[in-house]
Amino acid sequence: MARSYLAAALAVSTLATVVVFHLITNFGLPPSTFLSPKHDELGIENVPGQIPFNAEKNPIAFSEDGTKYLLGVGKADITGPVVEINLMGYADPDQIGTGLRQRLYSRAFIIGDLDHPSNRFVYLVLDTQSGDTAVRHGILEGLKDLGSEYECYGKNTLAVTGTHSHSGPGAWLNYLLPQITSKGFDKQSYQAIVDGAILSIQRAHEDLTPGYLSVDAAEIEDANINRSPYAYLANPQEERVRYKHGVDKVMTMLKFKRASDNKDMGILNWFPVHGTSMLGNNTLISGDNKGVAAQLFEKSMKTSSSAIPGFVAGFSQSNVGDTSPNILGAYCEDGSGTQCNFQDSTCSGRNEPCHGRGPHFQEKDQGAASCFEIGRRQYLGAKAMYNAMNDRSNTRAISIHGPISALHTYRDLSNFTFEDPKDSSSTLVTCPAALGYSFAAGTTDGPGAFDFTQNSTGKPSASPLWVVVRNFLREPSKLQKTCHSPKPILLDVGEIENPYLWTPNIVDIQLLRIGQLIIIVSPGEATTMAGRRWKESIYHAALSPSLTTLQSSLGQTNSKREPIIVLGGPANTYTHYITTREEYAVQRYEGASTLYGPNTLDAYINLTVSFLPYLFTSSPSYRRTLDPGPSPPIYTNTSLSFITPVIVDHAPLFKKFGQVSTDVLAAYRYGETAIVKFVGANPRNNLHLEGTFAAVEKYEHGGAWKKVRDDADWDLAFRWRRTSTIFGTSEVEPTFTTMSGLPSSAQSNGNPEVLPQDTEVTPGYPPPFQDRIDPAFQFSAPPDQSSIQQQLPVQQHGLSDPILANGQPTSQATPRRASQGPRLRKACDSCSKRKVKVKFTHVIWRNSFSKVALIRGSISQCDETGPPCKACKGLDIPCTFERPSRRRGPRNRHADAIKGHQFSSPGESGHSGPSSPTYAAQTLASLAQQQVLSAESICPGPILDLLIDDYFAYVHPIIPVPHEPSFRQAYQMREDHNNPTFLALLASMIGYLVASFPRRLRAHVQAYHREQYFPNPVNLIERCHKIVVEARGLGYLDRELSVHDAVVDYLQGLIAVYTHQWSQCKLYLGECISTINVLGLYKADVSSSDGFAMSDELASPPKDFILQEVGRRLFWTVYVSIKSLQQIGLSPREINIPPATPTEPYPSLPREIDDIFIESDQILPVPEGTVSELVGFNTNVKVFSSYASVCKMELAYGINEIYEFDQQERILKDALSSMKQVLDRLPVELLLAQKPTSAQREKQHYPPPTTDYPNLGIPPPIEPSQTRKEIQFDIQKANIYASQLCTRSYLVEKWANLYDTYSGAEAFKDTNGTSDAAETPESKRIRQQHLADERATVIRDLLKLLERMNLMDMEPSGASFVNKITQIISALLNLPMNRKSDFHRRLESYLPPLIEFLMRVIRLSSSQQEAEDDEGIRSRQWHSLKEPFVKFVREAGY
Repeated sequence: MARSYLAAALAVSTLATVVVFHLITNFGLPPSTFLSPKHDELGIENVPGQIPFNAEKNPIAFSEDGTKYLLGVGKADITGPVVEINLMGYADPDQIGTGLRQRLYSRAFIIGDLDHPSNRFVYLVLDTQSGDTAVRHGILEGLKDLGSEYECYGKNTLAVTGTHSHSGPGAWLNYLLPQITSKGFDKQSYQAIVDGAILSIQRAHEDLTPGYLSVDAAEIEDANINRSPYAYLANPQEERVRYKHGVDKVMTMLKFKRASDNKDMGILNWFPVHGTSMLGNNTLISGDNKGVAAQLFEKSMKTSSSAIPGFVAGFSQSNVGDTSPNILGAYCEDGSGTQCNFQDSTCSGRNEPCHGRGPHFQEKDQGAASCFEIGRRQYLGAKAMYNAMNDRSNTRAISIHGPISALHTYRDLSNFTFEDPKDSSSTLVTCPAALGYSFAAGTTDGPGAFDFTQNSTGKPSASPLWVVVRNFLREPSKLQKTCHSPKPILLDVGEIENPYLWTPNIVDIQLLRIGQLIIIVSPGEATTMAGRRWKESIYHAALSPSLTTLQSSLGQTNSKREPIIVLGGPANTYTHYITTREEYAVQRYEGASTLYGPNTLDAYINLTVSFLPYLFTSSPSYRRTLDPGPSPPIYTNTSLSFITPVIVDHAPLFKKFGQVSTDVLAAYRYGETAIVKFVGANPRNNLHLEGTFAAVEKYEHGGAWKKVRDDADWDLAFRWRRTSTIFGTSEVEPTFTTMSGLPSSAQSNGNPEVLPQDTEVTPGYPPPFQDRIDPAFQFSAPPDQSSIQQQLPVQQHGLSDPILANGQPTSQATPRRASQGPRLRKACDSCSKRKVKVKFTHVIWRNSFSKVALIRGSISQCDETGPPCKACKGLDIPCTFERPSRRRGPRNRHADAIKGHQFSSPGESGHSGPSSPTYAAQTLASLAQQQVLSAESICPGPILDLLIDDYFAYVHPIIPVPHEPSFRQAYQMREDHNNPTFLALLASMIGYLVASFPRRLRAHVQAYHREQYFPNPVNLIERCHKIVVEARGLGYLDRELSVHDAVVDYLQGLIAVYTHQWSQCKLYLGECISTINVLGLYKADVSSSDGFAMSDELASPPKDFILQEVGRRLFWTVYVSIKSLQQIGLSPREINIPPATPTEPYPSLPREIDDIFIESDQILPVPEGTVSELVGFNTNVKVFSSYASVCKMELAYGINEIYEFDQQERILKDALSSMKQVLDRLPVELLLAQKPTSAQREKQHYPPPTTDYPNLGIPPPIEPSQTRKEIQFDIQKANIYASQLCTRSYLVEKWANLYDTYSGAEAFKDTNGTSDAAETPESKRIRQQHLADERATVIRDLLKLLERMNLMDMEPSGASFVNKITQIISALLNLPMNRKSDFHRRLESYLPPLIEFLMRVIRLSSSQQEAEDDEGIRSRQWHSLKEPFVKFVREAGY
């Protein structure tokens, strides 16, 4: 729970308790104005007991259905007061409910023993912040009142968990601390949860039937990240390396199937992600992302033939402590847009501006769009897993076998002593509950206030005033401080009992078992690593010999099945957080909120492992020996409350309840929000449990109304506003996103639908459908009227059916042009597009308390994009079509003038012209004022940062310029504002990255939802080229040039190669070589007596080591590139670097030292054992320089010219031998791996280039991950081996061509009798066999490379790599028949399709449409590229 504003409670708690609540309400805390997340990677967690989601087969041979159990599922409404009650979660006293977005529910799952029906338990999933002591007590008391039939649901068998939503009504918890910001305890809020939970259990109980259970697990993509990576990294590295991610990414799901008809009753899953998608400024009640996921799943099952009516989907929390749904990371919302400080999540020392960003953080909707998206991702993962479990061919799901048992006990953790798990000779102890200073700092999901910060250990940096406040409440004793060390105590809550306990010291310990599945019911929020340790401890304990012996002694069958462990919570009571000792020592929010000291996790593990034997027996007498422990206090009847009740409700004078005060518009476009206002009353008068405050109904033929939405649906929101406190009047405002007419096949199950661009709406005159809102006195009103006018955009997925106006799907999409209606003379001033009159909806709104009013109308829209007018939206102005019509006049000079400047700046657009109002809006919006060129002219800052990271991760290993640290420093100092060469360099780097590796751009723009700016890679490549041209200016050659000017030319030349602009390529590379000559980069620093470059040790130190190394690297990079181009046909007369001579040698190879060790004035010492990326670069250079003698020979005598064949042949043989020896001296990091197994071949993962947690210049507490280095070595390996094979093939064919010339000349001489010594048949056979053997060796080595390299690591240099492979294969295809061996002929039939495939993959056309197609091919086919290679290998017999 993100207690962001409890610091306020401290300041006023010094007064009497009665005054406390009133002062907090009026204290005036800083408003949440910053509310508004980096992309975590995907993977499976390697946790013992966790089912591998990608397991190829069931690890245990079970019967198909497993043990038959007694199963029941039920669901009931628990929505409490939706207005005038503080929301529970963020602890902000100003976050008062104003309405409802989605109803809250209790979902009950009963599992019992079919042979012993009294042996059962019930697992509750509540759409609340957590379970609670008082709520659990109330449920148990209510079940007692239902009679003896419900006696089996008791203290041991009831688990009450919460989804951890931070958007539900509060004031229902047992202890004082969470009651402070809600002004005490509210009986109505509490009773709604208790009564609904009991009702859900009743429904599940009445639904009991024999059935089967099965379990599976799957990965959920992009639904959570770690919000406290600094604390996570404090865990031991040897422990962290066992897991791929900083959060658990696996959802474990239990499926309930009815035995009588094999229909599914429900699912229950566990997945950790905080319920903080809805932000701290949200005031509408909802179940947050897990509420969305459950609703979507249940709605999708209503029409499923495999599910029973009343199917229930429970989305339970797991080790949620340090997870966040704000997956884009934490950023400073203070105008800077920078990432928050890595260590303490502050911005310029303040925590308030630091906020996590969800996937749709740009929307000013209090997090609603991001919330729906995170919920949708959980739903999609669960639904895919469900479908797989129902697939009979699927062998991954595990059937549940074995007995049922449950245990529960209370334990006092204020002073619990137990054995140290690491040292049996010593003991550990827990402490009375206390909260640290970082608790008041909040988290990136909900920052705190004042001067508190996270990562506060030892003496806190906050004001000494807080010590005075703390000591007034209760000064912690020296023993308490020592016990909690290094936590500086802010609130000694476990020892404050006035007026009653602030937090629990007595906690629930509960375990549930169904066969091999064990559920840890956690009372607190365990962090990722804490949950992993806890589950692993239970896993190993469950396999211990002692439990096996116990089961045997009790006459039970010893189960050999591997246990499956899940963790559910926060449950039963709320004990805040549970961290590892290492995370506790860091004292971020989670550590400061770990109540019982640094040994809290070890205490929970000790207790649950100790009680595990009671879980592995079905003997009631044995289980009764478990000490129930001390009962916690229940304060439901004694809690304080200062919540004002509803005093009076009146309708305004001359009005009545339900009267429409603001009617709807005549008609709405698809995706727009319909708003209506009524005279209402306070919703607290009647909670309408199991009902609805409002409904949207569809008018059917024959006069019937069909309800299509109610307040359980996400797209129907209710807002309530008090218009007069004195007179007791209020207003309600239901808002509905008007997509109700869509057929169910095209709906995303209740989301705020926005019609996708590829879905057509056919105009015409269909039968009318009508919508109505049916109010029932109570609704809700928005705190900010302007905010409700904004559309709630959420990306659509799966909407492929074109929709007719009457809501029926068509069989095929109708082209937009063919479906346009009558053209109107009226047009939009901004996009200049004429309108189309569309009469496709007739809307009616009916008030329950007034007459039916039928309203008919038509819609006008921009004919290119549909509503809303995207050009106007891009300019952030109202569509001028709505303005009064005027007489037609001359052309719209305003729009024409703006559009005329479309290409005045290369930063605005990469398109040749606006083909639709979408592009027009981008152009008009960006050209509204002339902008100075800067880095942001390339692309938005966050995307640019990622692309720069990608360049240095993927490109720099092969093209090691520029110097990374100095470049990043210049970028941080914003050199792009005043240094045109730097801006040109930056643009060239991004252009080359996108040209060579376009999939990275696609991934980033999709993550930031900027696809409209970069529809294909060519757009950004052209934009970068224009920025280079404009940044340099016309006279750039007249000013003093630098090495970076040559780098710009080089990169532009390579970009031209990728885009097949050969003339431009030769111009830029020629200019690059000229600049190198002018700067003297081709010269050796010092010549030795023999004319060759001396070593760095003998040369005098340069003026600038960075410039020296960049110059060397650039020269050799250009050298390699030109040699590569010459191998594929570029003539040396077009572009060439003259060979080295004794008087003019080449410069030395670059130092094999990474950039971080090179400074301007010194070379830093390199740690022993460090392998630099320059080792691979230099090796590649040596491959191409190994045949320099061949180049000299051809330069002197011509290509294929015979002057002394034996000597020429010897030079070629020596070059081949030298080239092979280059790879003999490689370090182990650059050697090809052994032949991979079939499992390794399947591993085509593509890990990210950087660590999970960018530190923004602040070194992490633990050394960073080596993932980036490993990827760079893999990229270099692919490049080195491909270069060597390509060059060997090149030299072999050069040798063969020279021999053909020689043989032809000798044959001619022999015919004319002028030959001195004709070649003997034996020598001819030996030469031909030697050539054939060399070709076969090249092919076999190529097959080894393709077999052993990870293909995904070849992608960054994919075009270069594939060109080299293609060159080798083409050489084989062009062999004369008399040269082809049996080996070559076996491959010949397969080689042409392979070349065609490779060329199709790498093709990047300069045509916009072709580029879009090519990008799709690249993205889809890189993964399938392995298959042709494997086929190639098999055809070769390798």
